Amino acid sequence: MIIDVRCAAISEPFNHQCHIHPLFLTNEIQVYKTCSMCGKEVTPPLNCSECDFVSCFRCATFPFKVRYEHDEHFLTLSYEEIESPYWCEVCEEVIASSKWLYTCNECGVTLHIECLLGKDVPYINYSLDIFLIGNYNKNRVTIVPNYGLSRPICDRCGRRCKDKQILECDGRRLCSYEELGWPFKPLFLDFQMPLIFMH
Repeated sequence: MIIDVRCAAISEPFNHQCHIHPLFLTNEIQVYKTCSMCGKEVTPPLNCSECDFVSCFRCATFPFKVRYEHDEHFLTLSYEEIESPYWCEVCEEVIASSKWLYTCNECGVTLHIECLLGKDVPYINYSLDIFLIGNYNKNRVTIVPNYGLSRPICDRCGRRCKDKQILECDGRRLCSYEELGWPFKPLFLDFQMPLIFMH
């Protein structure tokens, strides 16, 4: 059995610094709920027994405070109901109202979680190979860092890859797991952390 260290560190009750009540793991494996932080359908989720707050393992293990290379202060994970829009310092796009974000209380710097930590697998070690085994074949996907200097063009969507990592599969560069397509995207989604890692 392979288990992610962050997932293994979750115990019940799980106290999330961004939610006032403790969270508990759902016993029903086939129950899908919408994560209150990322908006994705997840199973099994962490639930609040006192309100309708739900969190997936990925969001529950985001660090509460992080460093950003262009800010001298720590950024804090927060939820903001906002009237005037915040702008992400990395992608320069509007951060939607009622969205989780990282912010600096001293400087006012705001960042999308994905822009700061990475979209797909924010804590993964680079140069690992992931084998996605579909019905007919086995594909090797290598996760490589995207240093932002060249920002390669995704061979699937045609846009520049702006995330912290890119995926290489069969000689193609892909900006995220969403570009893997069927049948591999569902495999990546079902096993967000970990998949089968090989050196």
